Amino acid sequence: MKLTKLLPFSLTGLCLVALNLPAAGQPGAAVGGASAGLLAQPAPPQSTAGLARQINDLLQITKAKSAAGHTSEGDLATEMKQIESLLQAHAGEKSEDVAHLAYLQAEIYANFFGQREKATILLNQVIATYPNTVAARNAATYLPQVGKIATDALTRLTDALIQDMATKGYNGHESEQDMAPELKQLANLLAEHKGDRSDEVARVALVQAQTYAKYLGQRDKALSLLDQMMASYPGTSAAQRARDYLPKAAGEAADAATRNSLIPGKSFPDFATADISGLALSVAKFKGKVVLLDFWATWCEPCLAELPTTQKLYAQFHKDGFEIIGISLDTAEGKPSLPAFLAARNMTWPEFCDGREWQNQLARKYGVWEIPSTILIDQNGKIIGRQFHGEALTQAVSQAMAALARKPRGG
Repeated sequence: MKLTKLLPFSLTGLCLVALNLPAAGQPGAAVGGASAGLLAQPAPPQSTAGLARQINDLLQITKAKSAAGHTSEGDLATEMKQIESLLQAHAGEKSEDVAHLAYLQAEIYANFFGQREKATILLNQVIATYPNTVAARNAATYLPQVGKIATDALTRLTDALIQDMATKGYNGHESEQDMAPELKQLANLLAEHKGDRSDEVARVALVQAQTYAKYLGQRDKALSLLDQMMASYPGTSAAQRARDYLPKAAGEAADAATRNSLIPGKSFPDFATADISGLALSVAKFKGKVVLLDFWATWCEPCLAELPTTQKLYAQFHKDGFEIIGISLDTAEGKPSLPAFLAARNMTWPEFCDGREWQNQLARKYGVWEIPSTILIDQNGKIIGRQFHGEALTQAVSQAMAALARKPRGG
C-alpha cells in the first residue's frame, strides 16, 4: 500500500504520523538463514529410532512455530525444556544422536532467540564434547556465521514486537496491562544480551523507551530509559536516534496519556468549534444520540477503505439517533476540495477540518497519531470505546443503537 504525505510506512493497515521507531530490518528466512543447519535437515540416518524420532518431532514443531512467527524464548519454552531434559537423560553418551540434539539447542539460540554468546558457548561445547561427529563438524562450520545469524534473529524479534504493539495501538489496547507481554519480552531480550553493545541490542533498548512514551504515556519513565540507553550504547546509530527523539518524547507521552484517559464509561471531554460550513459543532449538540467521532483524511487509503462501513452505518441508523462527526486531517491545500469530495460520496454528516493535518486542533486535543481513528460516545455523552474498525465498529454501533432504543433519551 503506497501512502503519501507524512506517512513513511504502513504497519497494520492504517495511516501513521512519523513514529520515529527504529527502522525495521528486512525479515530473514524463517529458520534464520543457516542453510546447512539442523533446522533444514532430517536426523542423521545412523540415529537410533527412539531419540531420532524425538529430535525429528522437535524439528517439526520448531519449524511450524517459526512459520507462524512464534520464535521467542517464551514461544519455544516447552521445546527447549524438552531438549535440556533429553540431554540430561543422555549425559555421558557421545553418539551422533545426542550430538545432533546438542547442536539443535545451539542453533535455536542463534536462529530464533538471537543470543550470539549463548549459541557460541553451546557450539563450542558440541565441538569439545562430541568430537568426530557430524554435529561437531557442522558446529565448527556454523561458528563463523553465528554472529550474523543471531543478529538477524534479534532484528526479526524486534520487528515482530514493533508490529505487535502497533497493532494493539491501532485497536486501542495501549495500557500497561495490554502491553505487558511485549514489555516483558523487551526486558528479557535486554537481559539476555547484557553486555552486548551492538546497534541491534541498542535498538531493543530504544524500542523499550519509546513504548513507554508512545503507548503508555509515561513521560518520566521514557526519558529515564532514553538516558540509560544513550549512556549504555554510545556510538550506535540507535543512540543517535534516541538523541533525535528526546525533544519529541514528552509530546508523544502526553498524547498517549490523553488517549489512555478516554476509557469506557467516562464522560467525553467535549470540544466547541465550527464545522466546514461555519455551523457550531460539538458532541453536546447531539445529546441524546449515539455519536461517532471519525478521524480520517482524503489522502489516507486505509481511511477510504473504512468508508463503506461508516456510510452503511449512517444510512442504517441515522434516522434512529446515530450521528457521525468527521474530523479530517487534510492539509490547507486540500481543504478547499473537501466539500466536493464529501458530496460525491454522500457523506452528509458534519465535518471539521482546519487544514493543519497532524496538528489538527481536535487530533491534538485527543492525542490522535494514527488514522483512521474512532471514538464512540453514547446518548449521555459517555465514552463507549475507541479504535473500532470494520466489523468491530459495526458491532459496537449496533449494540449502542440497541441500547438507545431500550432507554429513554437522557436517562
